Amino acid sequence: MQFMQYMNEGRTVISNWTFLCNIIKIYDWPERLTQQGKAVTTVKLYMVNLLEFLTYFRDTPSSTSRVPKKSLVAALRAVSTGLRKLSRHVLLRQLQVKKSKSKKLISKADLSACRRKAQKLIPQILEAFNQTPTQANMRRFYGYLSAYLASIYGHRTSVLTNMTLAELDKAREDAKS
Repeated sequence: MQFMQYMNEGRTVISNWTFLCNIIKIYDWPERLTQQGKAVTTVKLYMVNLLEFLTYFRDTPSSTSRVPKKSLVAALRAVSTGLRKLSRHVLLRQLQVKKSKSKKLISKADLSACRRKAQKLIPQILEAFNQTPTQANMRRFYGYLSAYLASIYGHRTSVLTNMTLAELDKAREDAKS
């Protein structure tokens, strides 16, 4: 939709689809999206969608279309060229995002310390729960058990909330292999 609006700027007749013949605007569209603040990966997604649309339009043109096949082929080439130009920037962006996410990872030493602390405290918490079965002790137990399981299997604690015993056993087997 955004592509159609961009291509139709300043035009009055849009039903004949001749705006697709404006190859210069097609070449400029990725830059326009970038200027709007779209991430380069989003621009690539838009371009891939546009390529799919133009391929579909070429294969099954609208009855009101006055776009020559050669113009559609030129438009497809323009989009393909734009995608090739974006590929390096997309790769750099993906590496940048991966690097920033890896900085947020919990270190092996911290996971190991968490596991050791949970192993030590879970029996004590269960003992306290047997003596005084309160909500606070139960929540402490579930918290430490979730942290222990998450440190072993790598799941977020929210994943463990609805986990069945069969799924837990399967996760243990998967971790061993």
